[in-house]
Amino acid sequence: MALSIGDVSRFTGLLGAGGAARPIRFGVVGIVTFGVQMGCFAGFQMAGLSAVIANAIALAAAVQFNFAANQLFVWADMPVRLLSKAFAHRWATFHGCIALSLVVNFSVFVVAQLFMPAVIAVLIGIASSTAIKFVSLDRFAFRPSRLV
Repeated sequence: MALSIGDVSRFTGLLGAGGAARPIRFGVVGIVTFGVQMGCFAGFQMAGLSAVIANAIALAAAVQFNFAANQLFVWADMPVRLLSKAFAHRWATFHGCIALSLVVNFSVFVVAQLFMPAVIAVLIGIASSTAIKFVSLDRFAFRPSRLV
C-alpha cells in the first residue's frame, strides 16, 4: 500500500495544523529519528560492522530520514519541488543547521560538565542544540523559497 500526500496531510493534521504545533511535530520527528538511528545501528552491528562504522552509517541514514520527515511533517506548509534549485538549497542549508547544532551540543556539554555531573551536562547540551536546531531550521532551511 502506497503512502499518498493526502495520507501525509491527514497525519500532519492530527499533530496540529500551522506553525503553532510545529514544535510538537518537530519533537515527534526527533523521537522517531532517534529510533531510526538506533535501529540502523543495531542492524549494522548485527551485520558484523564495527560500532564506529555502524554508528557513522546509522547517523548518516538518520539525518537523511530527519530531513525528509521534517519536510513532509514539520514544515509541510513550505513545500519545494523535488530536484529543483530550491530543494538542493534547502537540503544543503538543513545540513549546515544540523552541523551548527552538533557544535552547540558539544560546546555546551564541554562547558557544563565542568560544573555538574556529565549526564546532566549531556542533557543540557541536547536541549541547547535542539533549541538551536529548531530555530535555525525554521528561519533558514525551511523558510519559503525564492529559488525555482
